[in-house]
Amino acid sequence: LQQQHRIKTTNSKIILARKLKNTIRKQWYQRRVREMNAVVLSYCISKCAENMLTKISASEFQKDGVLCVCAHPGWVQTAIGNAGEKELGVTGELTPEESANHMVDLVEKITEEHNGKYLMKDFVTLPY
Repeated sequence: LQQQHRIKTTNSKIILARKLKNTIRKQWYQRRVREMNAVVLSYCISKCAENMLTKISASEFQKDGVLCVCAHPGWVQTAIGNAGEKELGVTGELTPEESANHMVDLVEKITEEHNGKYLMKDFVTLPY
């Protein structure tokens, strides 16, 4: 945006929610190399793009008073979160309602020190 078109805002936030296994350092993708197909490849690339979007947006919009973070909603008891129930006997740790409450709490409490980071519900910073 050109400087003359900037509008100063207060308490504005952009939150991108994503799962922990999508971190580049987690190396989840290495187990998928043999299975690599367009779906897996496009999924991995979209997560990298989301990381970059967070970092660039955090830098660009901070001067306008807008904070931008990635937030991990926790292991949620959804169809996807419970996918390992049959094979492993495990399910998500949080109900959708609990996860939503944690996310609302995070949104309400993030400050400039969190800008551009990838956060868990308890404000632990995760690696991109």
